[in-house]
Amino acid sequence: MTQTAVASLASSPPAELRELRLDYNQVHWRVAHQYEWLVRGPAAPNWSRLASCPTAELIKRNEVREVWRVLLCQELFYAKIYFASGLGTRIKSRLRGAACLKEWRTGWYAIGHHIPSIVPLACGLPTSPGDPLTGVLVTAALDEAVPLDLYWENLATDELGCKPWDKVNELTDAVAQAIARAHHGGFEHFDMHVGNLLARGGHDGPPTVTFVDLHTVRVNRPINDQAVVRNLAQLNQWFMRHASRSIRLRFLHRYLKWRQLLAGNEAGRPAAGRPHLDLRKLAPIMERAARRHAGRLWAKRDRRTLRHGKYFARLKFVQGWRGHAFLQAKRPLPHSRASWLRFSAHEWEQWLANPSRWLISQARGQVIKDSHSGLVFRTSLPADTRPLEVVVKTARRRGRFKRLTDTWRTSRDKRRWKTGYALLNRDVPTARPLAVLERRFCGLLRESMIICEAVEGAKDLDRYVLDDLPGLDSRTARRAKNDLIEVLVRLLKRLHARDFVHRDFKAANILVVLPRDKNVPARAWLVDVDGIRQKAHPPEQERWRSLVRLSLSLEVSPQVTRTDRLRFLKRYLLAPGKANHNWKNLWRRLATEADRKRLVKQRRDQWKLKRYGRA
Repeated sequence: MTQTAVASLASSPPAELRELRLDYNQVHWRVAHQYEWLVRGPAAPNWSRLASCPTAELIKRNEVREVWRVLLCQELFYAKIYFASGLGTRIKSRLRGAACLKEWRTGWYAIGHHIPSIVPLACGLPTSPGDPLTGVLVTAALDEAVPLDLYWENLATDELGCKPWDKVNELTDAVAQAIARAHHGGFEHFDMHVGNLLARGGHDGPPTVTFVDLHTVRVNRPINDQAVVRNLAQLNQWFMRHASRSIRLRFLHRYLKWRQLLAGNEAGRPAAGRPHLDLRKLAPIMERAARRHAGRLWAKRDRRTLRHGKYFARLKFVQGWRGHAFLQAKRPLPHSRASWLRFSAHEWEQWLANPSRWLISQARGQVIKDSHSGLVFRTSLPADTRPLEVVVKTARRRGRFKRLTDTWRTSRDKRRWKTGYALLNRDVPTARPLAVLERRFCGLLRESMIICEAVEGAKDLDRYVLDDLPGLDSRTARRAKNDLIEVLVRLLKRLHARDFVHRDFKAANILVVLPRDKNVPARAWLVDVDGIRQKAHPPEQERWRSLVRLSLSLEVSPQVTRTDRLRFLKRYLLAPGKANHNWKNLWRRLATEADRKRLVKQRRDQWKLKRYGRA
């Protein structure tokens, strides 16, 4: 049996399909015609025990299902094995029906309405009610199909990192066509993300896009405008970070064109109708819906950092120490080695067996800061094949009032942990927190510490402009300053776009890497996130404070001129649909507030010098 048989099944209308029902190995099967041999043929494996099949390979596993790739008779198949992970899963299966049976019906519904989806070949339900196995689904494999995000990332790029427009346009049109066909056919995928869309082809012709994971799909109902916006906002979550605004607008334009084309086709579903929104109305609605969807997703990920699970662990030590540790990242970052590693709770318990010993002078590594407000030093963890460089921070409470109030609330280091992952979840680059610990007695805070990943090859921005810029020739220095302006504007814009305000956005709290190779982009990270707070709609004055603080912190270097500051301001003010005609007034405002802030800082330094003996 070859892929030709699968193609003939996929092109058959539902009325011509022949579904065979049989009981075999205590499983009740529904099998598509021509594929009965998958269940009781001589080459058929025991689908509920694929671990013993030599041609089966485990692809994915979680607490509710496994996904296997199986090679039978020179033909490739995928099998989903569903399990009951608890009472809740069994109740849900009773009320909603088996997930594999829903995927079976949804797959054939999609094929009958010309919606690109996987081709289900066999569906099995156990006949024994106490069986931990709740279902099996066997589907045909798609040649050279990969998830949409991987397909997008594999598109060739030029020296500037731009993808070829012809390939991008073909893929955009293919995705728009597939989703438009689904919506026109009354097919709504409630988990519309790039991992549930497979893309293939594109060598000799345009690519094709196919839907997978059909157990979260609702079918045979008209898709109204609210459902369209909700569905597209889910897909936009990934492309908002990996595609430009023009590409996303082109996708909306092509989607509406396909919906109009299908609505005029008599072979379509008249009940689906055509969307009432045009591009001018749909784009701003989509923007707001995407922000709401992203906010809910980010809040869910923020709560995960304080729980015990796959990605984070709770820790408990002697002398009242409690804390949280990072185990693994769902999506590793290219410039974070820790995000590619996997830790275990047992490893953290060994490394931090007695947290108090980390804070004594004999155990400290390279001391970065030792002041009345905190201790910061650099050391390493024995992770993987080579040690992982980390930075350890502990906050010191100054003054009796501070010591009294801080004992009742969340420690400063735990707030750093929460803020750090809130930034990472929203794609704002910062040093990854790896562990945070608190020591309490009767609920009162005594000590705390946080361990963060050390950014390899990075340097403080203030040290860079003081030490590295003066040694460059004029042309290289101009290119380096342009790169700095671009990366800092991008960092500040993303920080403000995610509704963060930074009251201490100074050069010492920014790490930068500026490669000598002009084809390698510059990068910047935020460190010491104490001054960062998240507000729903922060006033413009709080956002403006970041520009003033950065401008003041760079006054120590004569290499940073007034022209550089003006270029930074004009680049920051530049945005789609906004003109910076008012830059002169804002430039004067920046100078006035910088003078006022300078006086306040001088008074503050004098007070510190008098009270602590240092500024």
